[in-house]
Amino acid sequence: MPVWGMHLKTAKKLNEYLKLNEDKFYFGNVMVDAERHVVHDLSVVVSYDDSHYAKLQNVNGIMIKLPDFERFIEENYKNLSNPIVLGYLTHLMTDFYYNRLTFGQKFLSDGMGKSIGIKLNNGTDKICDKETIRILKQTDFDTYSRELYSKEDVLIDENKKDDILKACKDIKNIKYNGEDVLKIINFVNNIKNNYDKRKDEKICYKVFTKEEFDYNFNKCVEFILDNLKSHKIIE
Repeated sequence: MPVWGMHLKTAKKLNEYLKLNEDKFYFGNVMVDAERHVVHDLSVVVSYDDSHYAKLQNVNGIMIKLPDFERFIEENYKNLSNPIVLGYLTHLMTDFYYNRLTFGQKFLSDGMGKSIGIKLNNGTDKICDKETIRILKQTDFDTYSRELYSKEDVLIDENKKDDILKACKDIKNIKYNGEDVLKIINFVNNIKNNYDKRKDEKICYKVFTKEEFDYNFNKCVEFILDNLKSHKIIE
């Protein structure tokens, strides 16, 4: 659910504490979304279920797939010293946090496991189809990402592409080649430029408020650090 700008800004904030190799950690935080076609023409496309270790769960009376980051930890524990792998994990944790938050607090349920609408930040409930719900929430996440990128972007050094590719070997379910890695790096390094082209667009939140996003950005970082500590991945 969070767009790449939010993932990268979350990773940057986390790395103030973790102090990992930035290029690898940032790359790990975005490589998970191969199935999303964010970057076109990659050599691999992985299903959401596989890339996100998806597990069906009940949130607010709605059955949704959330990342099973606990299973990822169990299966990859010996490789979590690799910044790519830890970045992958923190992406899953970020998705888990925001998906559970949004479905739990903002979605309207029919009481039988399906969503029928969404709560708007003006206090009204909007009954609508799933595509309208998706557009409303994702527009908010994109808007917040644009605000996060308004002053400073997050970059990956393309000269480190070979090191990044080598470190990706510990991720078993996504097998990128060197061209894939470079395409992803170039996309990341152009996020701010793409947002800058939209600088005259009005900032308008429909579901969350800016204050809610600011609060949950910090709570998400706290959630991730607490889980890394409780699983003895960090001290």
